[in-house]
Amino acid sequence: FFFFFLLLPYDRRQTGTFHRVYTVFTALLEFKSCLERLKLKMHINYKVYIKILGFLTAIVGLGMLMCSAVGMFFGEWTASGALLITSLVCIAIGFVILTQLRFRKINLRFHEGWLIACMSWVYCSLLGAVPFYFGGMNYTIIGSFFEAVAGFTTTGCSVFDISLMPKCLALWKAVASWFGGMGILVFVVSIFP
Repeated sequence: FFFFFLLLPYDRRQTGTFHRVYTVFTALLEFKSCLERLKLKMHINYKVYIKILGFLTAIVGLGMLMCSAVGMFFGEWTASGALLITSLVCIAIGFVILTQLRFRKINLRFHEGWLIACMSWVYCSLLGAVPFYFGGMNYTIIGSFFEAVAGFTTTGCSVFDISLMPKCLALWKAVASWFGGMGILVFVVSIFP
């Protein structure tokens, strides 16, 4: 294609579609050569990920525990049971990671911060989808994951009818939105390590 471009008359090279394609092509070649010159090697420090995800697991579990208590108060036993079991598992996993695994002072690098932020949103959304799926309302896995993602990303979207949702699950969606709006992930990444 590049040689075909050179065969065109000079006035057609400077304007029109061919000039735009040539500009994009040369920009891509320049970007590729820049990456080859930099040759960045990213060393991943797994201890950072384990520590922060353990802390997030405990925080999400505590939020679910509060919602479970509200569900028990209103007599929504199936939904509050799903919240309670999930919260106890999350709290136990977070407690084990934070107390039994020894971590020294961990330095967080720039690329690790970006990866932790991305992983944390996906991880918290997976944890947050479990009570929706097992809450007794016959929600699908995709719908439950969508509800959790909508909560943690504070979009406010919903695929389920909120008026038919048990109060404890609606509260869990609100708590997840509060966690996401508060920027708990940014908070953990910036202060905890």
